[in-house]
Amino acid sequence: MYYVTGGMPEPVLMWTEARDVSAMQEALSGIIGAYERDFAKHPNISEFPKISMIWKSIPSQLARENKKFIYKVVKEGARAREYEDALQWLVDARLVHKIYRSTAPGLPVAAYDDLSAFKIYLVDVGLLRRLAQLAPTAFGEGNRLFTEFKGALTENFVLQTLITQFEVVPRYWSQNNPPYEVDFLIQRENDIFPVEVKSEANTTSKTLKKFTAPRFSRLWDTLSQGGESRIQRGGVFTATTYIRPYKVAAGKSAIQTMEERFDYGLNPKKLGAVSAYLCDPSTAPAEFLLVKSQYQAETARPVERGALFFQIRQAFPPGEVTAEEANKIGYETAMRWTKGKYQFFVCTHTDKGHIHNHIYYNSTAFDRSRKFHNFIGSSFALRRLSDRVCIEHELSYIQNPKLHSKGRFLHYGQWIGEKPPSAQQRVRLAVIAALEKKPADFAAFLRLMEESGFAVKHGRGGVISFLAPGQDKPTRLRVSTLGAGFDPEDIRAVIAGERPIPELPQDAPAPPRRVDLVIDIQQRMAQGKGPAYARWAKVYNLKQMAAALQYLREQELADYAALEASTETAVDRFHKLAGELRDTEAALSKTARLMEATVDYAKTRPVFDGYKAARYSKKYLAQHEAELAAYRAAKAAMNEILDGAKLPKIDTLKKSRRELAEKKKALYAEYRQAQADMREAVAVKANIDHLLGVTDGRENKAQER
Repeated sequence: MYYVTGGMPEPVLMWTEARDVSAMQEALSGIIGAYERDFAKHPNISEFPKISMIWKSIPSQLARENKKFIYKVVKEGARAREYEDALQWLVDARLVHKIYRSTAPGLPVAAYDDLSAFKIYLVDVGLLRRLAQLAPTAFGEGNRLFTEFKGALTENFVLQTLITQFEVVPRYWSQNNPPYEVDFLIQRENDIFPVEVKSEANTTSKTLKKFTAPRFSRLWDTLSQGGESRIQRGGVFTATTYIRPYKVAAGKSAIQTMEERFDYGLNPKKLGAVSAYLCDPSTAPAEFLLVKSQYQAETARPVERGALFFQIRQAFPPGEVTAEEANKIGYETAMRWTKGKYQFFVCTHTDKGHIHNHIYYNSTAFDRSRKFHNFIGSSFALRRLSDRVCIEHELSYIQNPKLHSKGRFLHYGQWIGEKPPSAQQRVRLAVIAALEKKPADFAAFLRLMEESGFAVKHGRGGVISFLAPGQDKPTRLRVSTLGAGFDPEDIRAVIAGERPIPELPQDAPAPPRRVDLVIDIQQRMAQGKGPAYARWAKVYNLKQMAAALQYLREQELADYAALEASTETAVDRFHKLAGELRDTEAALSKTARLMEATVDYAKTRPVFDGYKAARYSKKYLAQHEAELAAYRAAKAAMNEILDGAKLPKIDTLKKSRRELAEKKKALYAEYRQAQADMREAVAVKANIDHLLGVTDGRENKAQER
């Protein structure tokens, strides 16, 4: 009887107390009429006809064997972009339930939604029966009057029950060839249960058996055996990207080469979606070549020289995106990669187990101002951009890619993950290992370095360098190359026991990305900015937040306290290095002034001695007035700098100046890196503070110190 009355209070009351079918029918009709009158009140008036048409089409949608919602059932020629807002209004008003198709039985179920395939059910099974104008007596007449629709009513009834019991909205699973469908997938914590709905007393289900077949055995335990049905998934699917240049193929012309490659991308058996910028995909070879011909006429540079075009492949994990969504992501990636200066088109393929994009873009700019040259690290930069776009769209991205490169150049995983030690680091490790063996003298130390596999190179002026196996250029043994404690004099001091073994410095980190502060849109709007600026600022803020998220993941900052401590550490390190740099520059300036004064003093002292021997003759003074003035200035400067201390030898001063200069150079490198780290950390923290609403007006405090 619940199929007849539904669960609305008034119809149920009419039946349970008065047993009045007519009153119950009128109550249901009154509820439906009230809903339909509300369609014209609350949403945009232009959406009213669309909402009403979708509402009245729901019984027809569910009466079909394949109950997937189709816009053409609403109106012939209807398209999703025209009616999706109206449908979403019904969902937001909680008048209908939207159940997405799941592409795989994975956890969480929301991660495997096919957003282009879904079913629509009414909020109440009684309303569905009344909206379909099905008489209550139909249920007593068996299957004579309705067959498929009885199953739809049963599914609607079961869905009402499931939604109230589980936190996660159910999904359904299906495949086309051969056709199978599981009516509902239910997620409870870390378990997934399939539900097959039957309107008759039939407990067999080929679909359920297919769903729990051996090919799903690694994901699913069969329910009939009393298993837990717990999904066991190993690893994480991630999106992958690469770039490849194409030149004119041997024995073919430029246009033949492009046609051959583009035909693969535009193959209708593979193609799921296509989009283009500044060209038509069907005539792209001719359009690309036209721009190249114009470029050749203006610059006299032949078209055949260099790359004709570039291809980018961008792949996504199974079930994460639809073909249309993948195409939009590929279009955004290509637009940001080419900065809108090059023609391109995006082909989304669905023939594999995963959806992937093939992006083809011209190597010659559309305005013929330049050509795109594949720079060193372009694939790394492209993958970083792809990661950023995936983060902005809340998709997965490569965190620790599989390392399989055995050549000279690094694979992407090595580039963003753990890197092998640099040549300088290998030399440092070998030097420390040799010193730990306590060689008797410097010659014994060099023999130990040779035994460890390094070739010792002796240059002019006593310069010593080490060449590691597989290394092209030798690494010089000096402070500016290897760091403090790795100078030949320092090594000799360690051998003599006058100083400890030097500590191992870390290699400098990779150059940081620039993270800027987000924009206070409300404040800028109050200053007179328009809606176009607001739209741009929203996209800008989203990109900065994505950069901040990527920074937090790379730095392994799991909570706000860790971010705060990391930022404070970066700020303190910057100011500490700034102080050390000022002290070093002051000491270097003092040493340079003392050396200059000492040299001037040594040059003019004989003149002063002659003046003294001439008993301070006025005639002698007149002849050597400039030299004597320089002597007095040099002596005064020396007294001021030394302040009563003993004057060092000139060789000692030269050595001190050289050491201070090397220290200043090393400190400047650390200072610039610390400054960049501080700026990035402060910007990330300020953006996170803005996101969490904890900004207290002191976000620039660290930079003002």
